[in-house]
Amino acid sequence: MINFTNIKKYLLFSIIILVFVASTLVWIAFSRINDFKTYHLSIAHESTSSAALNISSFIKEKKRLVKIFGHDHLNIINQLATEPENENLHNQLKKRIKLFFPEFFAFTITQSDGTPYLEDFDGLVGDMCLNDLKEFAALGKQLPRIHPHPDVYHFDISAKLPGSLILFISFHSDILGNILSIAQTPGHELMLLHVEKSHLIEATDKGARINTPRNDYRLKSREKQRILFSKSIPNTHWTVSDFHQPNLFTRFQHNVTLNYLIIFAMFFLVVTVMVFVIRKEEKLRLEAERHKDDFLTVMNHELRTPLTSIKGTLSLIANGITGEISDKTQELINIALKNSERLNILINDLLDIKKFEAGKMELCLKPTQINQFVQNCIDSHQGYANKFNVSFQLQHTQTELIANIDQDRMNQVISNLLSNAAKYGAKNDKILINVSQLGKHVRISITDHGPGIPEDFQGRLFQKFTQSSIEHHKGSTGLGLSIVKMIVEAHGGVVHLETSPDKGTTFHVDLPLQTATSSK
Repeated sequence: MINFTNIKKYLLFSIIILVFVASTLVWIAFSRINDFKTYHLSIAHESTSSAALNISSFIKEKKRLVKIFGHDHLNIINQLATEPENENLHNQLKKRIKLFFPEFFAFTITQSDGTPYLEDFDGLVGDMCLNDLKEFAALGKQLPRIHPHPDVYHFDISAKLPGSLILFISFHSDILGNILSIAQTPGHELMLLHVEKSHLIEATDKGARINTPRNDYRLKSREKQRILFSKSIPNTHWTVSDFHQPNLFTRFQHNVTLNYLIIFAMFFLVVTVMVFVIRKEEKLRLEAERHKDDFLTVMNHELRTPLTSIKGTLSLIANGITGEISDKTQELINIALKNSERLNILINDLLDIKKFEAGKMELCLKPTQINQFVQNCIDSHQGYANKFNVSFQLQHTQTELIANIDQDRMNQVISNLLSNAAKYGAKNDKILINVSQLGKHVRISITDHGPGIPEDFQGRLFQKFTQSSIEHHKGSTGLGLSIVKMIVEAHGGVVHLETSPDKGTTFHVDLPLQTATSSK
């Protein structure tokens, strides 16, 4: 059965990546949507302010021009006021107004109280016009608004003249639509509203509201929700409002969401394929692990037992128990013994690594005086050092440095480092061993004076089956230092090195000192 532990790690990592990517895309999407809204709010502000200013200036200018016209034509206006039924004077004044104001709709002349001198036989001056005239005559306040009419929707401008006369002129409201059309931007709609009359539409970019067919010219609630910005026009009943087009933001939001969903889907597909490939590779790796376990089992049960028997038999022969043997045979027997010992070490190393990797290596920890322990290790390996004409020297030790260690396993660590120093140190080298305190740790340092370790090899030094050309030449299995690292780390310590070309190498083993709490 496949062990899914590593696959679960990959899945968790993939989920974290997907969540991170999704969060990033959501944040970017929200940022884009907010930027889009901010951009259109800015447009609405600018276009509304521009339209309001232009309409305000336009009305102000119309008031000024109507007053100028009234003063310039005061004589004919006075004559018409005294002879209101004089059709010739009426047509003459109308012709002059038409020439001065091509967009005018109607005119009249009133008394100071707003009562017209001229009879409106055509019905061009309606009740709303008269009401505005009365208000203007009484208060001097003139707040233009759109007046509906079967022929032309219009707005009125009045001016007080000498002799207590009022000149009243109506203009086509389509002019206001032209101003809105100029200021309006794509994706937006400008409207001139009479807010006090339930947001009554006065004009749009198409002109007077009558040019926009609808049943009710008052804004509906859903239309009010589309208002981005509004600007009141001074001295009028009007407010300019900018509306975004229906679905402007929802359409953009939909497009952004769709785009980022596609991006996420593509990323999800890539991650899914990656997980599938990793799962396949993990399955192959686990299959290889199973074969390795089978191989180690074979080594343990099928090789170790006969190897022990072979080694014992060779020892008996070498020691002359079976009888005397020739010098040549003795030489061959010694070679066989040496190789069987190497094979036995290799099997033990492989089994140790397997135990550590499987988490089945149990340590028997007990308080140990480290300097004495190291001295014992040195004494037991002095004979090995003699084979290489090197010596071990323990120096600068601190007593009473106690750590909780598994003595057999830690002896394996020190033995490996001492044997490496002997094999790879300088000729006739003096291997220096130091035991000292480093903060809350005890440090065991082993220094040789050999050629050092190449820089390109240092990063792989503690990996399994890693051998330099020198180690391969001297018959190393490439497992010793990886086992050292596993054992030291299982004790809660660290192992590291300092090396310099042609000056030697120092291995440091740092182990936690026993504290008062841990000693109880």
